[in-house]
Amino acid sequence: MESWLLENPELLLEGKYINDAFWTGLCDGTAAVEKRSTKAVWSIGNEYRMAGRMHDAAPDVVARPLAWKVSADGKAASVATERVEGASLTDLLARGLAEKEADSFASDIETLAKALMQTGIVHRDLFSDNLLLGRDGHLKAIDWQLAIDRSDYREDPWVEKHWKFRYVVFGVNRELGLGVWNDFHALGKILAAFPQTAKVKEVAAFLSKGSPEMTFASPPDAQTRLKLRLYAVSLRLQMVLKGRRHRKYPQLERRYRTITGKI
Repeated sequence: MESWLLENPELLLEGKYINDAFWTGLCDGTAAVEKRSTKAVWSIGNEYRMAGRMHDAAPDVVARPLAWKVSADGKAASVATERVEGASLTDLLARGLAEKEADSFASDIETLAKALMQTGIVHRDLFSDNLLLGRDGHLKAIDWQLAIDRSDYREDPWVEKHWKFRYVVFGVNRELGLGVWNDFHALGKILAAFPQTAKVKEVAAFLSKGSPEMTFASPPDAQTRLKLRLYAVSLRLQMVLKGRRHRKYPQLERRYRTITGKI
């Protein structure tokens, strides 16, 4: 498999969830990352469109999409996005934030939240791994592949078919219920790990106030709920058989809690 969109590409990763490969290289002279999918082809064009709208609304806090391409037979697609060179917010939080950093990043989160409200877009997977530090000192939101438009809700056909991915693997708002997403709620959880400065508390209050109207729900139907219950029984059995020390136990437990609501 070769890159379609980059000059001097280097393979970064293969076979992650719904994507086949990632490369890094140059796209029209800009450092970029390309992702390819043969499973969720529609989602690649969706990422280009959604990230583009969000970048137009808040260019400082959203990584810019550069190009996308679909194969002639429509069975594969790639999107290139500007590469954000800095650490993820997950890593920054692990080493600890100074109060000045916390205030700056809280302002970025506020800007991102206002753009989400303005555009009507729901990212659905906003957690600290998807916020990277750019060279300009701003956090950049990435991975808009499965974002949705609140006024024109569509799922990639692959996601529609694969209920485990849609309701169990994918989504950071599991405590809100299956098929319920709220980016303000997700961003509020991120801020809870910050030093609680006056600015951080101010942004947290803004997110909390606006959170109810930002909820988007597409719950599973009765048949899918039955499948999920049976899957939860299977997960619980695996947890018992493998034991807490097994390397897969945390993942099994997370998925079990997502389905059953036992957070």
